[in-house]
Amino acid sequence: MGPGEKLVCFVNTSGIWGGGENWQYETILDLKDEVNIITISNPGAKLKKLLQEAGIQAFPFKAKNLSFLNPFKLFNAYRLLKQLEP
Repeated sequence: MGPGEKLVCFVNTSGIWGGGENWQYETILDLKDEVNIITISNPGAKLKKLLQEAGIQAFPFKAKNLSFLNPFKLFNAYRLLKQLEP
């Protein structure tokens, strides 16, 4: 990725497939030729698997509904986003 190129990061930590995951998958496929895209997804999720099969870089991140209350999870999320620089 060169200077000035945009990097868009989609985050979805749900372990199940639903309407939001389907929307995100289709949106990413529509945008992948226009911008650089990376994703952060639940390691075992169908979404992560499908995105990787489509050539989208997917980073694993396990989270639950109350993970935002866990300072260690927050720090790990911060560190990952700082490293990726979306």
